[in-house]
Amino acid sequence: MPLGRRALRKGVAVRKIVQAAALDDLEARDYVQELVQRGAHIGITDAPGDWVLILDRNVVVRPADGTRRAAGRRASCGARARSHG
Repeated sequence: MPLGRRALRKGVAVRKIVQAAALDDLEARDYVQELVQRGAHIGITDAPGDWVLILDRNVVVRPADGTRRAAGRRASCGARARSHG
């Protein structure tokens, strides 16, 4: 089960940032819609890169090797997220 879905089921606040082009994929778009229905906040960017998942405003998760296959399987925890607002 993807990390975003698992986190939401456990009551963790989730924010996911995805590339706009990723939403051209029907499966990816359906997954993003599911996350929104479960309470996640989604950010969409045109900047190059891969998805980023922010959990409880403290932990940033991103693919370890930058491939789509890494999504939800291998991830590395990075620096703490910071609120700029």
